[in-house]
Amino acid sequence: MPRPRAALRAQVSILVSFFKIFKYLRIQPKANVLIETLGRARREILFFFFILLLFLSGFVVVATQLFGTGLSFFETYMASVTCLLQMLLGVVDMYWDMVDTSSNPLIAIGFFIVYIFLMFFVLINIFLAILNDAYAKTKEQMDEREAQAAA
Repeated sequence: MPRPRAALRAQVSILVSFFKIFKYLRIQPKANVLIETLGRARREILFFFFILLLFLSGFVVVATQLFGTGLSFFETYMASVTCLLQMLLGVVDMYWDMVDTSSNPLIAIGFFIVYIFLMFFVLINIFLAILNDAYAKTKEQMDEREAQAAA
């Protein structure tokens, strides 16, 4: 078993190697669209992740206070973050546990609906809109470059 420091170096090395792939993707024009789109949208994406973190932290505090005494999913803040992120990714098995253990099932149902609506339908669609706008601008710019090169 490697020492923790050696394992950390190996992990960092793998991460750096992964990011070097993007350097070689710039050679292929179709892959370059991805890199330019992400570069164009980086400020908006950073702001989006900040807002996502604020919303998620608010829901974590509320979920821990509402369901922490009755469910192991929400006993600690870290467990609540994990559970809420799983719910965001589509694992909603804990919904019935929330309804069953809550003192008022309507609060659990309301929490779940508001969380899924705000986090999934609203914020994820805003993220997609940011990427779509950046892609449209990048594609337009690349088409102009191709037209100038052909002329």
